[in-house]
Amino acid sequence: AFGNAVSVDFQQAHTTGLSADYFDEWSGIVFRLESSFTSDEYMNNTRKADWTDESDVVRYAIGLDRQTIIPMLNATRTFFLSAQLFDTWILDHDGNETEGMFVGEHNYLVTALANTKFFRDTFTPQAFAVWEEESNSKVFGFSLEYLLNNNMSVTGGGHVIWAGGDDNRFDVGPFTSFTLDGNFAQPTVFGFARDGVGAFSKNDELYVRVRYQF
Repeated sequence: AFGNAVSVDFQQAHTTGLSADYFDEWSGIVFRLESSFTSDEYMNNTRKADWTDESDVVRYAIGLDRQTIIPMLNATRTFFLSAQLFDTWILDHDGNETEGMFVGEHNYLVTALANTKFFRDTFTPQAFAVWEEESNSKVFGFSLEYLLNNNMSVTGGGHVIWAGGDDNRFDVGPFTSFTLDGNFAQPTVFGFARDGVGAFSKNDELYVRVRYQF
């Protein structure tokens, strides 16, 4: 029988970050920017004999937040609306969907969130959604929180996760000729990296939480 061992290695990396906020009075929107730059980040590359490589990586998030009244839904309290765009940008990218670094040069993640309060701020509904471009995975979630008193609250909610199609396949690189089934792509080792958020598609959840603070 043929077999091989896979080890997980970590190397030190140097990261520099930058963040900025700006409030636009005309629109009432808060613009947020958070970013980081990592030099020579250690990562996998199936085009290399040892499956390892390095690349400079930029990660950033752009956020828009606004407090706004929607009279037909809540005439007495504002809604907090938030949207964010995340990106992981591999500057020295090598490969495509099934070989090389097996993830795209960019991985965009878009999120949206909304919440408000009712009944003298004792009842808080909230909903959010997430879409990951690289794996075409989606998440939708909601929660309802009720404050019983100053110390105790009850929260119920849930989320549903949809995975993209065939996102866990990758090229076995220099070892292609050694696959017993003759298939150049295998769904092991790097599967979760290609699945993205969709890796948790079997973990849909409904929950009830009782919290006591003192």
